[in-house]
Amino acid sequence: TSLWLEGPHGTSGKALAELAASRSVLIEPGARFFDQPEKNGRFVRLGISSIALQHIEPGIRELATAAGRRPAAA
Repeated sequence: TSLWLEGPHGTSGKALAELAASRSVLIEPGARFFDQPEKNGRFVRLGISSIALQHIEPGIRELATAAGRRPAAA
């Protein structure tokens, strides 16, 4: 099972995936799943089927921090 997210215009799914990985959260840049990847670079795919339930919420928090939507914890 996976969840797709679309970032606002100007978002780079590849850059977000790299930032998330630096925070130990693995997501996939979505562009490669489209026939016109250059037009769909703001999408990311989150695989959740093999993630333990107790790790999903903290992972989403880390993803929000990586995306600049939440301040990093002190």
